[in-house]
Amino acid sequence: MKTAATSAEWCDANQAYLVTEFARLKLRLGAEHDEHTIAVRLEEAHAALPAPAAIDTLSELFGLSAFERDLLLLVAGVEMDAELGRVCAAALGHSQAPRPQATFGLALAALEHSHWSALAAMGPLRRWRLLEVDDSAGLVNGRLRIDERVLHYLAGVNYLDPRLQPLLSLVPAPQIMGEKHRH
Repeated sequence: MKTAATSAEWCDANQAYLVTEFARLKLRLGAEHDEHTIAVRLEEAHAALPAPAAIDTLSELFGLSAFERDLLLLVAGVEMDAELGRVCAAALGHSQAPRPQATFGLALAALEHSHWSALAAMGPLRRWRLLEVDDSAGLVNGRLRIDERVLHYLAGVNYLDPRLQPLLSLVPAPQIMGEKHRH
């Protein structure tokens, strides 16, 4: 049974894990960081999680590859970590850009295990609308955007998507139920 204390502990640990994941991505994009220190911090942050991190749960549920996982983290990181946004802008040659962005081309060049199918329309990232592409600049150079609901979930804020609210209704609990089902 989860308690408020456990939930708060997980939320803090999940956010600490996200921060170290963002540091790992900054390193992949050429930021000046100590690779060994980041690896140690990542292991420590992962070990401190009382339950799987939100990104790991999401990756498992949607069957994301390692590259798709990192791509999702990269796009989330641009929104959540100003330094990662600056590193992405610098890597794209847009150091004065008003709004930092992540692109598929940047991810293909910088992240490990890259594959073209990650942004296929029927791939999990776009099929389930975890990411969207502003393709006015083309698929490779278009700005990637993360769904707001997904961004909040990664940050540890879990709520029912408001777009689904009108489609759902409360079903009363059954009056008669076997003990095993009730448990």
